[in-house]
Parts: sequence; structure tokens; C-alpha cells
Amino acid sequence: MAATHAAIWLVGTNEPFPADARKPLGMMRGVADELDRLAPGRFEHWTPRYLAQYANPNSYGESRADGVQRAHAAIELVRRRGLIPFVAGYSQGAASANIATDESPYVPCGYLLSDPLRPAGANRTGQVGDPGYRAQPDQHEFRGFGVGGQHRVGRARWYSIPGDVITDCSPGSLVRDFADVSEWFSIAGPQGVHTWATETLEKVKGGAWQNAPFWARFFARGDLAKVLPQLPQIAATSLAEATGYPKVHTAYGARNFPGTTYTYVQQMARDMFFDSAYGSGVL
Repeated sequence: MAATHAAIWLVGTNEPFPADARKPLGMMRGVADELDRLAPGRFEHWTPRYLAQYANPNSYGESRADGVQRAHAAIELVRRRGLIPFVAGYSQGAASANIATDESPYVPCGYLLSDPLRPAGANRTGQVGDPGYRAQPDQHEFRGFGVGGQHRVGRARWYSIPGDVITDCSPGSLVRDFADVSEWFSIAGPQGVHTWATETLEKVKGGAWQNAPFWARFFARGDLAKVLPQLPQIAATSLAEATGYPKVHTAYGARNFPGTTYTYVQQMARDMFFDSAYGSGVL
């Protein structure tokens, strides 16, 4: 059977890459194996090599942008081969897949496992406000949204374990401050420090610092008395979220997706299989 689709896999931070740039290793391997079991030969596998780093030596921000660029190159490559591109990613790779899917008019759907940019309320059926969205029975278990903020994509499916701080970080969590301050941090020498300082300052000045409203109130004399009593609870919640990582974050191949007997990675593969059976695969 000749392939009709291509799965473009963006692996997570520090995960290994296959030597031939084809079938992924790490968390995404479970999805790829299940996809091949369900639809032998329907999908070609492509795993573009991108930085996949967090500060060591390159910054997360630089690495994520590199992932987006490499995803676009892979999309163009498989389109020249006459294949329909599906883009899938895990963790940092999911953030790059999120953005690339949003930017490309050629990707019918993105499949995002533990997306750091998951919008509040989003799960495998879509996102709040989209026609395809149906609340899952466990929706109340989600605490918040992605640790890096919210990036809404029109055509995507999200897969998130409630309590995974990378994709389900509570609003106001101090973990968000760590994510913001470390986004562009790099140990790649003086230039890396300069970039970190510049980008972090721009984030603050541009109002993109996620907890800026809270800290503005904290440092305002008039509000300090109201805000200060909230700090112990915020700190306790933040500590609980931080200490739950990476145990929850790495459980997608072991835990079942709500309401099914399939793990999260198997459910992702089943959705990719289901979507690919319908024309271009558009949801």
C-alpha cells in the first residue's frame, strides 16, 4: 500500500533523534508504532532534527523557533512527495507543532501531547468555541492551561493529563514565572546572556509576562495588604505542581485516556488514523 499521509514528529526536550530522520524515538515512538499497527503503510514517518534544548546550551525560545522552522521545511518536503502532512509533537515539540500547524495552510490537523501552549479547556476534541468541541467528563480536573501561555489553533487535538504542570499549570502559579524568566536563558556564552536579557525585558514591557498583574498589585502599596495573604496558598500550589514533574509529564504511555481503555499515546494514534480516513484529513 502506497502512503497517502506523512506524520511529522517533533520530539520533546533532550529526547533522541532517529539516525535516518524517520520514525521517532522517545514518547512519540508509541504513537508511531500504534499508527503503523492500525494503518500499515498509510503514513510515512518524518522526524526533523531540531535543537530540542532548554538553556543547555541553547534557549528554549530559540529551540522552539527552530522546531517551527524545521516543521515547515518537513511540511514542504512531504507535500512535494504528494503526501498530506499531519504534525504531531510532545512537550516542547508540541509547542513547535502548535505554532507550525497554526501558520501552515497545508496541515489539516495538529496532534499535541502535553502542549506547553494548550489553551484552557482544550482536549482531543478541539478547543472551547470551536464547532467540534465537546467537554470531556474529566474536564473539571484541569487546573489551568499551558505553562507557556495559551496559543489557540483552529485545527488541533490536545492530549493532556490533568495536573501535568507543562500543559495544565494553574493560573497565577509561580511555575509560570520560572517559565517566563527562563524562556530565553542560555549558557551559550555572552551573546546568549544578552539575548536573554533583551527578550525578557521585551516580555515585561510588552505585557507578555503571565503573572504581571499579580506582581503589579504586590508591589503597589495600596494592594499589598490584600495580595500578601494569598502568597502562602500560591506558593503551596506552585510547589505541588513543580514536584509532580516529571512523573506526571512522562506518564502518557502508561495512563489511559479518560473514558477509554487506550493510553494517551494510543488515543492520539487512533485519532490520527480516524482523521486520515476522511479525504484530506480535515476535522
